[in-house]
This record gives sequence, C-alpha cells and structure tokens, in this order.
Amino acid sequence: HFVALLMEDASDELPYPGHGHVVLANPSPVLAYPISPTEVRVLVDVPGKLPSVATGEMQEYLLEKILPQMPKKIQPFFRAAVENGRIRLMPNREMPGEPSFVSGAILLGDAFNCRHPLTGGGMTVALSDVELLSNMIIGIDDLSDHKRIEKGLMEFYEERQKLAANINIPAGALYSVFAASEDPALPYMRRA
Repeated sequence: HFVALLMEDASDELPYPGHGHVVLANPSPVLAYPISPTEVRVLVDVPGKLPSVATGEMQEYLLEKILPQMPKKIQPFFRAAVENGRIRLMPNREMPGEPSFVSGAILLGDAFNCRHPLTGGGMTVALSDVELLSNMIIGIDDLSDHKRIEKGLMEFYEERQKLAANINIPAGALYSVFAASEDPALPYMRRA
C-alpha cells in the first residue's frame, strides 16, 4: 500500500525544487514530488500489513521509521504532514487490464491497468494509449458502427499489451531493487 501525505509550503525545500524525488528508505522507497508551487505529495510505500491509522500506529511508523530517512531539509514538513492527520491509504500493486467494452467509454493509462508509480510510467502509458488508439480507429468514419469500433479496440488491446509491458516490467524490477532491504548494496545506493 501507499500512504499519501501532503507537505505544505515545502516545494522550495526539496533537494531539487521542481523535480520528483525517490528516497531509498528502508524497507521500501518513498516518492516526493511537487503538485503545486507550494505543495509536495509524498507517497510512502508500506509493504505487508498496514499499521492502523485509527490507533496511531501508522503515525508512529511514519515518524519513527520513515521520518529519520527523509532529507533533513524536508523533515519538519514531513512531520507536520503526519501530525496534521490527513493520511490517505491506497493499494499499490500491478493490476493487469482486461478488455472492456462499454458503449461510449474506454479506459486508458492507469485507469486500464496499474503499475508501481516509481518510474512514473502511468503517464507514459496513457500517452502511448492515446496515440495507439487514435491509430486504430482513425479510419472509422461512423462512430456508431459498433462492429468496426470493437474491431479497432481489439487491435488496440493486443498492441497495447506489448507497449505496456515495456513500462510495467522495468517498473516492477526497479521497485524490487529499491525495496530489497537485505541487499548489501542498498546502503551505498541510498548515499549516492
């Protein structure tokens, strides 16, 4: 699962303002990226059983286990975000997509299938999906011709699998490397 926090007034305090950051924390990576001129979204990957937010276990986990591993300059903002109590939880797993045919709608990018966001592949796949889908249906003049639309969508789904795999496989592999808390090389990567 991901634990999402919002650090306020922290954008300029990131080690590289205006850029996304991956903190190679133990036991798993933490993502931090600006979402506005002042706000930074933080996604803490929490493997295994989630500590309870209701009992305060999650706040304790974030403050005792994760906070000390965050860059010093943003630690006060991270602490404030945890203490603010606006902690959101979301599943974080690869979810393969199954073709879906709903008249008037199509799912693209992460809405169709998910991958670990460590590589930012969701947007890449979404843009690829738009290009691929437009190429598959470009010759269809009558969008009420459901047979031709369905044929174009089937071609889209088949081609899409290959393109999405090129993003999904490295995303999963990179996560496995960064979350390998027992790997003796990880402390060196964290310092790099």
